[in-house]
Amino acid sequence: MIRAVYKSFFISICVGLIVACTRCSPAAVYRDDFSHESGTWMAGAGWSLAKTPSGASCYASDGEKDSFAWRKDWRVGQSWVCEVDVSIRNERSGIATCGIAFSKDGTEPYEKLLVNIQRHSTPVTLVRVEYRAEKWRTVLATGWMPGGDSSYNIKVERRAGSSRLSLTVLGDKGLNWRFETPDINPSVLNGIAFPGLRAGGGEVQYTYFSLTSPFKAPDGLKSMAIDAGDDLLKHYWTGGPSTGHIINTYAGVPGAELPLERGGLWERATLLITLENLYRATGDRILKERIASDWRRTKSLYTADELKTPGVQVHPGVDDCGWDAWMYLMIHRCTGDQYALECAKALVSSSFDRWLDDKLGGGMWYNDDRKCKSLYAIGVMLSSMRIYEVTRDEAFLKRARSCYDWIEENLLRPDGLYWCDRNSSGPIGADRPDDIREAGSVTFLGGNMGMGVMHAMLYRITGQDIFRKRAIRTADAIAAHLTDGKGVLLDDRDAWANGTFVGEWAVRVLNLPGIDKKHRELLINTARAIRIRARTPDGYYGGCWNGPPDGPGSPWSVVGSRPQQIMTSAGAVNVIAAAALLDSVK
Repeated sequence: MIRAVYKSFFISICVGLIVACTRCSPAAVYRDDFSHESGTWMAGAGWSLAKTPSGASCYASDGEKDSFAWRKDWRVGQSWVCEVDVSIRNERSGIATCGIAFSKDGTEPYEKLLVNIQRHSTPVTLVRVEYRAEKWRTVLATGWMPGGDSSYNIKVERRAGSSRLSLTVLGDKGLNWRFETPDINPSVLNGIAFPGLRAGGGEVQYTYFSLTSPFKAPDGLKSMAIDAGDDLLKHYWTGGPSTGHIINTYAGVPGAELPLERGGLWERATLLITLENLYRATGDRILKERIASDWRRTKSLYTADELKTPGVQVHPGVDDCGWDAWMYLMIHRCTGDQYALECAKALVSSSFDRWLDDKLGGGMWYNDDRKCKSLYAIGVMLSSMRIYEVTRDEAFLKRARSCYDWIEENLLRPDGLYWCDRNSSGPIGADRPDDIREAGSVTFLGGNMGMGVMHAMLYRITGQDIFRKRAIRTADAIAAHLTDGKGVLLDDRDAWANGTFVGEWAVRVLNLPGIDKKHRELLINTARAIRIRARTPDGYYGGCWNGPPDGPGSPWSVVGSRPQQIMTSAGAVNVIAAAALLDSVK
């Protein structure tokens, strides 16, 4: 180790100090993006404020010497989580090092804990955890991993009483590494007080640094959602969080020769909608980066006409348009991108123009065949309602309300559920009203949830109690007729779509005044069943939410909706995300 002579100085940084009270103890949440003047550092040679090539503020080291910068006004407790975003440049030769450091008092040579990323110019990457008591000890080393990522997100967590650390390292070129260290000397973990940064061997730029201490680990539902989200990302994401994207799929699966070489747009929508709900439930800003990164790629591959026009190859039916518009709006809510809102407005308006007419008394045709009008219009309707919430454009409320009134008149069943389709002869399946089962049904769970959300939105907009009562009526009908008899929701008609609107169901319907708590319990029970019994050993999720996930015992797998399809897995995981959302968003 090269000792550095430390000097104290004030630099321009941004410290967001939030004291969040919990039932146990207050947690201090410190964040630094190096953009405003406010904090004190103890730093060695070579550190300065700078700008990245993209113009972001950063705290940079020239890398000439192995050097540390300590944040002396932040302190770790017995439980904490620390996170950084960092980039490395060492194209010339040798090994560059960056990472998070912890020290007893922010000076050498006292106890110190280091979580290092080492990048060789070849390029390959190594992750190493080491600590110093009487001498240096390495407790974890990955070995050299190929890829040569140049930007990393590093997160380190210690839970109260634990002698181990949990690590996550994500790279911009696809490095995705999670691990728990072996036991570390408790005197070291209990003795460290100050967090800091390390740099050496190359140009290192830190753009984000945060500490939460004491850290309260996610509860069971959030932890379950995080794990399920990781399963999805493992199978359906390629590249780094800020530069990668959802893999191309068609009919739900990737392939070297896809009928649509860019993949199916609505298929990735099912995953993006799930990621946005996971972001709302967990606050994980890396999920936000992934959503923005995939959207940048989509905007580069599709023309405006393709993104905004119904009835074309990208979205040929009312359901494709609804799911895509809902995706655009979730992207807008998450990132603020105005083009996403523009695409949603154009696609929704054009869908109404194309398929809404007064035949059969009103409502929207399913597609250009005009054989039936369908509950699958719910995606366009909810998107139109969401656009009204954002813009207050009455035209979107009026047309959504027109479709809503038609469904209430023509698809509402005596038991409080909704028929899925209607043609000139009436509701399709009226001769078999009790035909409600996995992989086949005359109703549609996703559409019923969507109508519940419509009721709740209209209640909030108008203040009229009739809409609140209708939402509760829909929830009661689902609980009575769309479960498997074992306390788990029935993925009845469409394993690719039934989970689409469950996040809004959790937020808007299950928090209504007067809603029975049994409906929250039903959602939570379903989420737990999916995680335990609908997950394959390699982390895909099946359409039979109470199991089995795959094979001849799964009606969904028998008819072709397999766990390996992006829509099947994403829809199931969205139920888990929705359960985690219950107490996160009001």
